[in-house]
Amino acid sequence: MKAVIFDCFGVLYGGSLFTLLNMAAPEKRNEVVDLNRQNDYGFLSFQDYTVGMAELLGKTTDEISAIFKQKRVRNQPLFDFIHELRTLDVKVGLLTNAGRDMPSALFSEQELNGGLFDAYIVSSENGIIKPNPAIYTILADKLGVPAGDCIMVDDAFENCNGAEAAGMQAVWFADNETAKQHVRDFIGHA
Repeated sequence: MKAVIFDCFGVLYGGSLFTLLNMAAPEKRNEVVDLNRQNDYGFLSFQDYTVGMAELLGKTTDEISAIFKQKRVRNQPLFDFIHELRTLDVKVGLLTNAGRDMPSALFSEQELNGGLFDAYIVSSENGIIKPNPAIYTILADKLGVPAGDCIMVDDAFENCNGAEAAGMQAVWFADNETAKQHVRDFIGHA
């Protein structure tokens, strides 16, 4: 059995980090990244993250919340592809660097518990973030599939490198059709 693991932001959903970085003054961009990492590690609640980002960027919390909502758009063709994968002898996982509140904000309980994903990991719940190879191995174990039988689809090169360091194959996500073709080739289904 093989497994396909998807990143959330930048793959299954549009992400807000790049928008926030573009709004930040050049000298504040590292602080934006640091605050985002604190959220990813689970050191901040989503509310504290929103307040911190608003203060950092000189915006209201409502403005920051609106950015989060605008950028959280489902990549429906990829969700449809996951449903296709679920009909095959393939396990599907979700691995994302995000805060604890993210899964329930973006996915239904049914999707998280077998409707879309056989297993998922949110970095803040483990205290490990991508590209640390350990987080990929933890998810492979949860899926019950050896790391060598997994493929990670991610939009960040460093996260693809982390997956490969864990023994997985990786697909850098640039567009839906290219990613789907790489996954089909990996699982041996044309």
